[in-house]
Amino acid sequence: MNLMLTMNDIVRVTQELWGPMLNLELTQVDTPAPAVTEGILACVHIDGRWVGSIRLHLPLQLARMAAAAFLGMAPAEVTDDQVRDCAGELANITAGSIKRLVPSPSKISLPSVAEAPDPVLEMAGAHPVVTTVFEHQGHKYTVMVLETGESMAVGYS
Repeated sequence: MNLMLTMNDIVRVTQELWGPMLNLELTQVDTPAPAVTEGILACVHIDGRWVGSIRLHLPLQLARMAAAAFLGMAPAEVTDDQVRDCAGELANITAGSIKRLVPSPSKISLPSVAEAPDPVLEMAGAHPVVTTVFEHQGHKYTVMVLETGESMAVGYS
């Protein structure tokens, strides 16, 4: 099933999360997604009438800033585990918002989080539908929507 999701949808979902919830302003930038060579990857799969994944790539410094804002702590106080947990929660919230925009019924998986680069979070046969790059204080943040077309039906809620 072809997804009718636009870059504007991703921008709205992302800015509604990062602005009010984290008090961190992201600006959409018109540049290609940076290579995934370092940082944090977080992914949530959506399975139902539409099948695909939402994958976030955060540079470590931005992931730490987001975790600090999320937890109400100073960035230096945030542990690596808290950074990964926050990245997973950002992926979960983003996927939940996008899930409302795809044909129902659908379910989302628990988030998977890994340090980049990690081929475990790559999906065989998946192709990008929408990729949007944001920036905060010089750090690039990528939101990618991937479509597979085949059910992955494991670990969904």
